[in-house]
Amino acid sequence: MNYNFINQEGLIYLGQVLFKYEGTKKDVVIPEGITRIHHEAFLGTKITSVTFPKTLETVGCDVFCGCRNLREVIFPENVKRIGSDVFAGCRLNKVVFPRELDKLGDNRQVMSEVILPERVLDFDCTFCGHNLYTMPYNTVLEHRQK
Repeated sequence: MNYNFINQEGLIYLGQVLFKYEGTKKDVVIPEGITRIHHEAFLGTKITSVTFPKTLETVGCDVFCGCRNLREVIFPENVKRIGSDVFAGCRLNKVVFPRELDKLGDNRQVMSEVILPERVLDFDCTFCGHNLYTMPYNTVLEHRQK
């Protein structure tokens, strides 16, 4: 079988799936048409920001694991599923999730600000310690360091 992977500015993808980032840019723009980001796609990279396409629907596990320079993530509204430990080892300040999110995996990382949708069909102990089931969309969860 012959697979025709595309390498565009360090983004390695096949069809609608982004498999890996091997570029050197710190501000990454994922092209329109990508619907899924594969597990560990940005693992340990030095990215500082990422712009998602409106076509994105699924984010795999450990996608931004170890991206210590990434500070803020705002997911587009079409995203329905986000895997576990997407932000493990990150030092994020803010994450905004889409309103129609169906599945949010276990992401126990400490962040300064998390904005969750009112309706998530499936939680995996996400952000344990916060009573997320009663928080409407755009509720801000704050972590205060002592």
